[in-house]
Amino acid sequence: MNATQENRPREVFQNCNLKHAALNISEAGLETYVEIRVGDAMQTLKEDTAPIDLLFLDGWKDLYLPLFQMLESRFQRDTIIYADNIDMDDSQPYPKCLIDNENV
Repeated sequence: MNATQENRPREVFQNCNLKHAALNISEAGLETYVEIRVGDAMQTLKEDTAPIDLLFLDGWKDLYLPLFQMLESRFQRDTIIYADNIDMDDSQPYPKCLIDNENV
């Protein structure tokens, strides 16, 4: 985490984004397919063992790679992974790892 991220209250972003996400999911009729989890993804997803069909990375960029690595064993052959803002400096370890890994 960089100094800028440490100074930002995560709860403010989570609450604002949560309301918008829940509304969008509801309007799309996807409530039975989508589960919203609030909190630190490294903690809220740590104990879960369910297979992952879609992973949408759009949080703290420096967590893209550790989160990907933590969840990798749960990916399916056809899992879709979307990472937003991949061009940002803090996210660079993630694409570098993918490029360097012949198994991905």
